[in-house]
Amino acid sequence: MTRFLLPVFAVVLLAVPLSRQDRDVGVSQLHTTRRMFVEALAAVSNAQWNFKPAPDRWSVGEIAEHIALSEDMIYSLITEEIVKSPADPGKKAAPPVTDAYVHERDLDRSHRASAPDYLIPRHRWKNKAELLAAFLKSRDRSIGYLRDTREDLRAHFQPSPIGTLDAFQWFLFMSSHTERHLKQMEEVKLDPNYPRQ
Repeated sequence: MTRFLLPVFAVVLLAVPLSRQDRDVGVSQLHTTRRMFVEALAAVSNAQWNFKPAPDRWSVGEIAEHIALSEDMIYSLITEEIVKSPADPGKKAAPPVTDAYVHERDLDRSHRASAPDYLIPRHRWKNKAELLAAFLKSRDRSIGYLRDTREDLRAHFQPSPIGTLDAFQWFLFMSSHTERHLKQMEEVKLDPNYPRQ
């Protein structure tokens, strides 16, 4: 009877889901940047929403739109491509980058990047309330997935703008990407011509 238990036990070991610590850290970061996003937009007036510091710079509303669009893109990438790709045990044993690197590198605004065309803001939502509702729906979906998934997010990899990340690190990237652009939003608010109300 023992000889039949060993293969089953081996399969269970290979299908280990995300650790509780990883899950808690990832969910906590997503909650934190969700709150930060809501707070950053709370008192923004229509004039402030549309103010552009220069013709080639985004307004607060455009930055918020980019964050919301990125949320859906990253979620789809994780759930429809990365976790469906073949697992890579070699990379899992020796990950290309650390979780700390994902956060630090993405928040480093000295490294500038151009957004791909599909993430460029084009006023897809009528107003702040609609955009905020869309973001919150998307972020809550991401939190729910990360909280409940049985996928081994540490075993599937995909290149990113900051290096090859496992599927869990893509959730960290989602969170730090939000924080990165909230810093950009703060820069707009500090412009001397930013409307007072």
